[in-house]
Amino acid sequence: MGGTLSIKHLQRVDNPRDAKEANLVEKLNLRRLSLAWENESDLQSQDDVEKVLEALQPHTNLKRLDISGYKGDQFPSWIMDSTFNNVVYIKISNCDKCSQLPPFVLLPSLRTLHLSNMSRVMYIDDHFQGGGMAIGFPSLQSLEIENLPSLQRFAREDGRKLLPRLTSLRIVTCPKLTSLQHLPSVEQLTVLGCNEVVLGSISNLKNLISLYIEDNDELNYLPEGTLLNLTSLKTLKIYVFLKLKCLPTEIGSLSSLEKLDITSCPELESFPEQGMEGLKRLKYLTLEYCTKFTSLTESLQHLSCLESLKLRSCPELVALPDGRKYLTSLCHLQLSGSKLEVLPDVLRYVPALQSMSISDCPNLESLPHWLGDLTSLQTLRISLCPKLQSLPASIQGITMLQKLSIYGCPELEKRSEKEKGEDWYKIAHIPNVDEFIGVFPVSLLEVLLGKAKKYEKIDITQLPKLAPLFDGLNCFETLIGMRSGHEIRCLNIESERHTCTTATTIITVAAIGDVHGFFLSSSLLQSSQAVLMP
Repeated sequence: MGGTLSIKHLQRVDNPRDAKEANLVEKLNLRRLSLAWENESDLQSQDDVEKVLEALQPHTNLKRLDISGYKGDQFPSWIMDSTFNNVVYIKISNCDKCSQLPPFVLLPSLRTLHLSNMSRVMYIDDHFQGGGMAIGFPSLQSLEIENLPSLQRFAREDGRKLLPRLTSLRIVTCPKLTSLQHLPSVEQLTVLGCNEVVLGSISNLKNLISLYIEDNDELNYLPEGTLLNLTSLKTLKIYVFLKLKCLPTEIGSLSSLEKLDITSCPELESFPEQGMEGLKRLKYLTLEYCTKFTSLTESLQHLSCLESLKLRSCPELVALPDGRKYLTSLCHLQLSGSKLEVLPDVLRYVPALQSMSISDCPNLESLPHWLGDLTSLQTLRISLCPKLQSLPASIQGITMLQKLSIYGCPELEKRSEKEKGEDWYKIAHIPNVDEFIGVFPVSLLEVLLGKAKKYEKIDITQLPKLAPLFDGLNCFETLIGMRSGHEIRCLNIESERHTCTTATTIITVAAIGDVHGFFLSSSLLQSSQAVLMP
């Protein structure tokens, strides 16, 4: 036997001798081993559980090990054997009774370690007592720890240099973790469910390139110094900080920052008046579901390299500062979920603008005549703007325009109907004008999408044109045109691409409230089908 072996339902093994007969220790070619217990813990005694895992000792040629649902108090002796020099990947999950991890810290080849759902573990390195190996996890590059509610520190004792090659660190729901110690090689950090102490220690990670922090409902401000010393940081994402009122002025010290994404921070009102001037390299700025955000003040004047600006579901943000002097690099603009009644006049002075999307602006009544001044515009999308009546005649002058999409704008759709609408002559020169089926009632939505209220997941497969558009929550809001009394972020969209190259999009439907209707392009529906997943 060689390659990969996965053994499930180990709780059903009545006699540890049956596990021993598998003789895994003699399987020289076994490279990947997965061992799983399900939630039928009463089928085995505590002693038998531990003996079964002991009997399943693999050969030391093993490279990947995955243990899930193990109900023993301690791990077997073989997993603590330093002769497992070839292991490069270990995943341990749902082992709730274990309070101490094996000495993975000693494995010389281990590159990836995932630990999740272990309620009693307090330390990742729980074995250092002075002397011995001076460097812990000498080859580890990726560490993920999730739902370890008792975890306090990476190491019980100081004295051993840890994680010298770690580049990627992901921490999810570890509320008692006290700090991030000196980790000189970490370049990517994700922290979900973070406390103030951990946030305050981020500045120790001086080589960070990407920082993503999410889920805090207590802090009004980030701890002082959180963003200091991060001169290599290129990407900063801050999601779901429910009480965050402002960003620290030290954000201006992020001299290498290229992408800033602020999402679901409903108390955030503006950027700091001083602090943005240091973001000379910022190319991508996203503000989403910041419902009290009212002003970009003069922040944009410092962002001369800005190429993409996305303002989604920030209803109080109805104006942009004069940008004729500094938005010279802006190529892509998205405006959605706003109370604006007219497009900001500043946009007429954006010479490089190539794509513009205007969505869910119920008060927007007209498009300005200066739209024709956007001579570089190649793509224009207009959706869910029911008061829009017509297109300006100046759109005929945008000779670069290749694609026009209009939906959720009943009168505008009617006037733009191919060869029949009153405004068709204005857009007849555009090569790709989407034709839309129109607005469907909820009953038909339920028919086509599988009665979403009764299903947790809808698997939409074989969508060669549709799936690539699902690049975020707003794409679903815009494409399908769902409106809700709840925030759209309660919809979780994940995309996967399988080996057969078929694009698959999984939509998890939560409490989406009242759905008024939806819009689908007939061109996108071709060769598409929906499969229900109860």
